[in-house]
Amino acid sequence: AAPNNPNTTITMNDDYDIRANFAINTFNITVTQAAHGTISPDDTVVNCGDSQSFNITPDTGYKVIDVLVDSVSVGAVSNYTFTNVTANHTISASFKTKLASQTRIAASASSTTYGKTVTFTATVSVRSGTISPTGTVTFMDGATPISTEPLIGNKATCTTNLLAGGSHTITAVYSGDNECNGSTSSASGARGRSGW
Repeated sequence: AAPNNPNTTITMNDDYDIRANFAINTFNITVTQAAHGTISPDDTVVNCGDSQSFNITPDTGYKVIDVLVDSVSVGAVSNYTFTNVTANHTISASFKTKLASQTRIAASASSTTYGKTVTFTATVSVRSGTISPTGTVTFMDGATPISTEPLIGNKATCTTNLLAGGSHTITAVYSGDNECNGSTSSASGARGRSGW
């Protein structure tokens, strides 16, 4: 029989050895890559009936805008799985830069005695757009984290009574979120005095 024609007619007028060879159908999933992000794996051949997952990863500072499967939007997803594949498919994604943020820090006092409290307030603003930032702010004493606090509204606060004697350089580090890039404040100086 011809490879693409499984049917044949044999006149049984002698002894015959009849054999058939089979191979599973395979299908192509074609990936279209775009700037500022990656779909992985790349182009893939999938056996009929199998499933294949893809991860959509934006570059640092970017976000997924949309993912198209067979030219139809499935939203700004971070992964997609083709299940029970029985045809060829395509997948592509588009990416966009996140909004820039700015973080400022203020202290309730410029100096304090060890054991007394001082409160640091971080304010995060978005330099363009109308997005309200979410995420967390980590308050740093030099290279040492003091605490990580949630951003509520556009502010996060840290209250501590553990500043030792001497000068301290306090900064606020905003984590960023799905819409906004992270940012770090300028330093806020604070002086701790040893108690007596």
